Amino acid sequence: GRVVEIAFQEGQRVTRGQVLVRLDDSVQKADLERARANLTLSKSKYERARDLRAQGFISSQAKDEAENNLKVAQADVELAAARLAKTEVKASFGGIIGLRSVSIGDYVLSGGEAAAMAIVDAVVRLLPGALGDPDSPKDESFSDGQLEYPQYTRPREFRGMPVPDVLVGGNHAE
Repeated sequence: GRVVEIAFQEGQRVTRGQVLVRLDDSVQKADLERARANLTLSKSKYERARDLRAQGFISSQAKDEAENNLKVAQADVELAAARLAKTEVKASFGGIIGLRSVSIGDYVLSGGEAAAMAIVDAVVRLLPGALGDPDSPKDESFSDGQLEYPQYTRPREFRGMPVPDVLVGGNHAE
């Protein structure tokens, strides 16, 4: 996820369980709300099915399906809550926090310059006013974990040679 807050300073005393880093949680919050709404509906449908079965108006299978849907909805809420909880990094023990380190993940590069630029850009964009519009990070191409539209390789020609169609076509499955 995208880091939206680093909630500590180097050398600061922290307590066990204190939030140190927050990731963008907007998608996870929406997923949890959707799961809760589906759970409410599934509970209602199950209670109705249970009553109708007791009166002999529906089959046992229909009641069992409603009960299963309720269990799936309960599991979906638990899963969404677990995903939301993973958007906060908390101190596993109390003490004085040391260096703040940010990693862009595993990369194989010929030098560290590209990785350093990516980290500097990721940190600078968290500064107030760095992007001009405070709502800009909410609508970036990766804000929901996916690219917003096909990203194509350019130019079509490199050093006098044509770039293969598979690279400029945008079909990343090929």
